[in-house]
Amino acid sequence: MRNDFRNCWVNAMNKSIICVSVLLALVGSVNAVAECQTISATTLSMDDAIQIAIAANPQVLSAKAQYQAALHQIMQAYTPNDPQLSYGVSNSPSNLDNWTGAPSAYSGGHTFPAAGFLGLTNPAVKTWGVSESFQFPGKAWLQGDQAHRNAEIAKLTYEAAVRDARALAETGYYQTLLDSASVEIAAENTASIGQVLEVARVAYTANQVTESDLISAQFSMSQASQTVWADQVAEANDEVTLNQVMGRRPRTPLQLTSSMDLEPFTLSLDTATTKALVLRQELLEAMLTEKNNKTALTLAWMELLPDFNFSYSRNWYYTAETAPHTGIVRDNSASIGINVPIFFWFHQKEDIRSASAFLESARQNRNLVELQTEGSVAQLYSSTDLAYQTALLYKNFLVPLAEKNLHVGLIAYQSKGIDFTTLASILQNLYSARVTYLTSLNQYLAGKVGLEQLMGGPLK
Repeated sequence: MRNDFRNCWVNAMNKSIICVSVLLALVGSVNAVAECQTISATTLSMDDAIQIAIAANPQVLSAKAQYQAALHQIMQAYTPNDPQLSYGVSNSPSNLDNWTGAPSAYSGGHTFPAAGFLGLTNPAVKTWGVSESFQFPGKAWLQGDQAHRNAEIAKLTYEAAVRDARALAETGYYQTLLDSASVEIAAENTASIGQVLEVARVAYTANQVTESDLISAQFSMSQASQTVWADQVAEANDEVTLNQVMGRRPRTPLQLTSSMDLEPFTLSLDTATTKALVLRQELLEAMLTEKNNKTALTLAWMELLPDFNFSYSRNWYYTAETAPHTGIVRDNSASIGINVPIFFWFHQKEDIRSASAFLESARQNRNLVELQTEGSVAQLYSSTDLAYQTALLYKNFLVPLAEKNLHVGLIAYQSKGIDFTTLASILQNLYSARVTYLTSLNQYLAGKVGLEQLMGGPLK
């Protein structure tokens, strides 16, 4: 009876193994189909992804347009107001009710001159004139400086948008590589568990191990298969995110050619901090904003200085009575005027106080950005260095050690040197070591990208 039960159980286990094998074959076929599909997929390197993301990012395009608009506003600051032309007639014996000229059906018997509404007929004096207003010298120059700085701020905003788009593309690319490598590791772990399952099946058939070992191996196989599927879904979602960053359709097939490499981390904290304080776009924008507010305060005080108005006119005299001198039929007139700021303080004091407050706000904001930059660089540098040291440890020591331990454990299990629980723990340690290495490597690469964002430029 016991032998019959054992035979039934062995047959059930064999069927389960066959089912699991079929599932693994299906997973392999899915991967094969995916590999066939990637033949027509877009081959994409890291640099390609960055360039496509920068070219398609709406925030980058918007910032670029704002920068172009700011450039076209510089000349306006230097350009004076348009001059005013004037024409006048005086001492004319005619008025609007006494027109002469051709009859009109709409005039009720009156006639209109060809000159129309340009003026009265038969004037004694005609005058043509031009006038122009000017700011006090120096105001337009300072306003031009502000326009230049506004353009520089817009340029820095554009460069920051490019920087952020680059970081977003790099992060998405590395995350896709991470989950792709995780799929491979999960598949390798599944294959290793398959070996353990086969060893357990043979040992159970020979009455060398208990049924619990076979059940535990089958359970581990099912868990490993589920992990493969979950990692495949994560990889597909990462490709969707990367396509969105590049402005493409979410399900566009991708074939990534770059890889995640553990390059040495040679950057020092002092160098990173110095570069960030010199190159970071947000800090440069805060400095330019502070200068603009300082100029605005100067312009507010300069309202005390008078503005000018210059005018010129030429007069024609048609009667001797209206001419200022005998024999003079035309003359010229010129005048210059200034505004006298008698009530300046009552009108302008609030603007000066407001400009002073804005200047103080800009100074404090610049100090805040500087402190935040130093703190963020220090924190991110520490976490990036930790991720690098962790990845280096797992790559050079822990992963090879776990692989060697698995090889020794399989031999020991076959010779009854260890039980199945110990073997499963060894196998889990290898899988965890590989995953931890990949995770640390991804954190290291993401940290380098974040440092480039904070520094506003490349690490090297």
